[in-house]
Amino acid sequence: GYNTSPLVAFLLTMFNLRLGWWFPNPAKDSWNARGLNSSFRYLLTELLGVADEKRAYLNISDGGHFENLAIYELIRRRCRLIIACDAECDEKLQFGGLGNLIRICETDFGAIIDLDVKSIRLGSDGRSLAHCAVGIIKYSSGEIGRLIYLKASMTGDEGVGIAQYRSSHPSFPHEATANQFFTEAQFESYRMLGLHMVRSSFKGNVPGDDPLMIAEKMADVLTPAGCASEAFLKHSAALEQIWEKFRASPSLLSFMDELISLGSKLVPPSISPDELCIGLELIQLMEDVFLDLRLDDFWDHPDNRGWAILFMRWARSPRFRMIWNKTHRTFGIRFEYFCHARLGLNRDQPIVRV
Repeated sequence: GYNTSPLVAFLLTMFNLRLGWWFPNPAKDSWNARGLNSSFRYLLTELLGVADEKRAYLNISDGGHFENLAIYELIRRRCRLIIACDAECDEKLQFGGLGNLIRICETDFGAIIDLDVKSIRLGSDGRSLAHCAVGIIKYSSGEIGRLIYLKASMTGDEGVGIAQYRSSHPSFPHEATANQFFTEAQFESYRMLGLHMVRSSFKGNVPGDDPLMIAEKMADVLTPAGCASEAFLKHSAALEQIWEKFRASPSLLSFMDELISLGSKLVPPSISPDELCIGLELIQLMEDVFLDLRLDDFWDHPDNRGWAILFMRWARSPRFRMIWNKTHRTFGIRFEYFCHARLGLNRDQPIVRV
């Protein structure tokens, strides 16, 4: 395989600790053969570690010698949706198999796998927040695929039987693969954990749903939070205070309607002092949200969708744009670039005096 050592191959063959099986090569006419005509020659190739894919018979073993998740060939075929279960022995959840897959797929195929497994990593209590993560595959052809990645993990919502087995076997579900003789309780615990992982990850979906739509929905639901919930609550409270000022002043109701709707084509002749003040508060709130929630990096994050839609509506308001044009130089330069790129707000070049 990928890590073949001639010395190790020699010793394993000599002691008959062989991990593969000889099968006819589907690219050859050997499918019609009943058996190996010269088995000693193939035994010799295995002994010397020189078996390849060009012979009439192939030495087939599991994919762990090269890529442990069995995704590599699916990436080669540019599949639009891949579902993979990572059950390798990885007690500290370091994602060695996944990291290897991402590296070799980008090197060999130019395919970039963007997958955030933050919610699966071990927390301070030794548990994960989720069993599953959904990522995007960007193929070199420009096509986009989805990867639904399930990882053997414990979140604390498992059944009593699984929890009891874990309490007496702390390394579960990552016990050493050297143990090939599972007890009934051990086998049943792994089976029930796998069933629980699938049911909890795919909940809310029903048979017959479009697989790609399922992946899109799971991506929105399972994406790890971009920031602490306290930041959302703080800015929501600030927005509520601004709306209260709009409601308390009848002269601002037309401006409020303009902000909430899709904007107005009528450009007001001027901005009143009250509109200017409330507009500055709106822009300041936008900058605070931009900095706290890192909208330049997480604009497309599912949790930030409400703020993104709200800001885009504000940016269509003629009054808001007039206030922005008058005052945008009083805000941060990164925020100014962001509003120009994401919201289409003007950003005039500064006047340089010599």
